Amino acid sequence: MLMNYSAQTFINRMPRFVVQRSGSRKVITLPGGKQLWIAVGRFALGLFLAMIFVQLLSGLYCKGIQEKVAVKERYQKELDEQHIKLRAQRATLLMPQHIEKMAGSLLSLYVPEKSQVHRYNKKKNRFETL
Repeated sequence: MLMNYSAQTFINRMPRFVVQRSGSRKVITLPGGKQLWIAVGRFALGLFLAMIFVQLLSGLYCKGIQEKVAVKERYQKELDEQHIKLRAQRATLLMPQHIEKMAGSLLSLYVPEKSQVHRYNKKKNRFETL
């Protein structure tokens, strides 16, 4: 039986590759020349600023529309509440008890008693109490 009781650390036997950089910088040449790329950069910057401006304007426009919608929704809610109140008032006004009460108080019209109502009977040629 083989047992290894060594306390030594494992040594990696892979070779190390060291990347050495040269001290000189490589000069990048742009196709079309420096003046062309300056003009392209200015155009891109102007386009970027124009896009930001349009984005701000559209955001303000959307905010204005949202405020108008909120006002219209509040107005619609008020109208709905008023509609509910008016329907309740209509139902109250159309109740027979309310109609009798208002006719009595405003027009002095009351439901007649049985002894007050007479009807003419043609066969007997006289009025009869209902």
